[in-house]
Amino acid sequence: HSEAELATKAQGLRESLAVLPEEILLFLQTIENKKPKEQVVAIEQYVRQIGYYDFENADVQQVKAGKGFVDRLAIMEARLQDIKDKDKELAPRLAAKKYAGVCADFAELTAAMLRAAGLPTGVLSVLRPRSKVVTTADAHATAFVPWPDENDPDKAKIIPVDGTPSGITEEEQKMLAEIQLPDIASREEEGVVV
Repeated sequence: HSEAELATKAQGLRESLAVLPEEILLFLQTIENKKPKEQVVAIEQYVRQIGYYDFENADVQQVKAGKGFVDRLAIMEARLQDIKDKDKELAPRLAAKKYAGVCADFAELTAAMLRAAGLPTGVLSVLRPRSKVVTTADAHATAFVPWPDENDPDKAKIIPVDGTPSGITEEEQKMLAEIQLPDIASREEEGVVV
């Protein structure tokens, strides 16, 4: 692809996905002067911090079906409040959380924030098989950013940006470790990313 073709494709990945809540826009203002890579890392960390993975999301998935992003975000916020109301022991550990959802929800939130920050992004849905039999439990969604290839400026690498939050309990963390990608900072420490 030529540089112009890549620029055109990247422009489509910059279109706004939604009007974001004020608190998210305020967060984005705090990182607007950072380098693009630092913004990507900060957004991934922020989504992980404000999100709670909803393991009992089946009923809520039906409610979210066919709704736009802003409506789904409101449903995710209400769902978190329901979880806090139902589980008084867990509620204090969820104090800093804002939304309850699954990986696809957090992938879209991450992508919306990246685009609001002016960064090209999209959403990837992949299968991460854990055995010879692949099921929907092996599905995972993340946002991604195209990153210029240092060796060839006409090419870009696709870097997953996984806003899927970590678990609150040890049991939740074990379950999420099966699907959640390590964050960008950890992958970079291991020499895997940009």
